[in-house]
Amino acid sequence: MSTTEGGLAEILPLRGSQIQDPHALVDELFEDMTKSWQVEMTARHLGPSYIANRAVVVSRFRDYCESDPWEWRPELMSHWSAELVADGLSGSTIRSYQGAVRQFCEHITNPAYEWATLCQERFGTYPVQICFEWNTMAHVEELECDPARRPLSRDEVALFMAYLHERTSHAAAKGSKGTITAKRDYVFFAVVYAFGLRIDEACHLGVEDFSALAGFEQCGEFAQLHVRYAKAKKGGQKRRRLVFNWRPQLVTPLLCWYMADIRPAFTAATTSPWCWLNERGDRLQSASMQRVFRQVRDAIGLDDALTPHCLRHSFCSHAIEDGVSRDLVSSQVGHGSPYTTSVYVQVTDEWQRRQWAKANEGFITAMSAVAAKKESR
Repeated sequence: MSTTEGGLAEILPLRGSQIQDPHALVDELFEDMTKSWQVEMTARHLGPSYIANRAVVVSRFRDYCESDPWEWRPELMSHWSAELVADGLSGSTIRSYQGAVRQFCEHITNPAYEWATLCQERFGTYPVQICFEWNTMAHVEELECDPARRPLSRDEVALFMAYLHERTSHAAAKGSKGTITAKRDYVFFAVVYAFGLRIDEACHLGVEDFSALAGFEQCGEFAQLHVRYAKAKKGGQKRRRLVFNWRPQLVTPLLCWYMADIRPAFTAATTSPWCWLNERGDRLQSASMQRVFRQVRDAIGLDDALTPHCLRHSFCSHAIEDGVSRDLVSSQVGHGSPYTTSVYVQVTDEWQRRQWAKANEGFITAMSAVAAKKESR
């Protein structure tokens, strides 16, 4: 990197009797710092993917700076952040990147790890914290997303599912190899909507995650769903939750059809534990279903801002309209707070009018009685 060549060969220790490339030794030191930080995160029981992603961000920041951690200064963070904003990254993504660099700097400036002392001895300088309130983004909103993202209306959900069903009919009529995947996609998105799942949660479902429940015979073997790969919290391990089948008329017949006729047609169906498989017999990936959603969305003329996550918003909104309590909906979708669910929800004007009328029924009746009594006088 940009550490000066002059004196590097003398400052850095040699390995054995061979003189090594000074820049290679600098790279090795950065790698050792990163590994030390990863060990610290592992000790905190943070998830492997979270740890790996944080390390990638720090490595990219080093490439951007063209300098090493003991040479980083706050202005580099300011310039980098400004470029991320100019590139159109979302606020939450930028804050995540800044947080990774902040945590890395906290680690290498912590006296317990002696990285600062080592750098001072070798380079005559030492790493410092470069992330502060005045050059990083603050988290000021509970939910940060495009305001154009919204729940789909009931009619839009019906149109979305109808188009998926039509795809299966067209593929079957042509004798296309894609018939089986089109049928899979149809059932997949029905499950996402009916259970209020995130796409990644749905892709990680296993065949054994569905089960029957006493008192819910109309749901058959699909009365409840054990979500084992729910969204992790603050870099932790994947969480688990139990979700009930709120749309048995829609999803129970489709799941019976999928398990009996569709899934067995995929390679490795008899050996794989995963519910949703691709043509190679591997677990279905989120990126594939994101792509299918965009194709259907564009074909039926929905807003470009809508994503598969909007089906989850739709589940919340429609469940509340159907009389399910907000607290129960919050529990079903795995929200830590009912407030988060409230941000998701967008109920219809008609539902709001009915709720207003119900809440004010007694008041309106009383006022009408008073008015009638006055008129009788």
